[in-house]
Amino acid sequence: MKIIQQIYDKYGFDAMREIWIEELLELACALQQAKRKPIGQEHIITEIADVDFIIEQMKHIYGVDKCNEEKAFKVLRTKEELL
Repeated sequence: MKIIQQIYDKYGFDAMREIWIEELLELACALQQAKRKPIGQEHIITEIADVDFIIEQMKHIYGVDKCNEEKAFKVLRTKEELL
């Protein structure tokens, strides 16, 4: 993805990693908050979209194919556990 490379070129790995951590924590906090009081799906959807975008960034940095292979392995393992 061209935009991901542009982000990486502009901000660098360390800054991107800080943003990744922040976005992951924001989703975790929204999910925790939703257990205590209604916060509305829109807030959680926004945080999921943020995390989805950062996952794409992380896959670009760490290797899309390797990440997809690991995901396929985990999905298969889960299917087998369900049988």
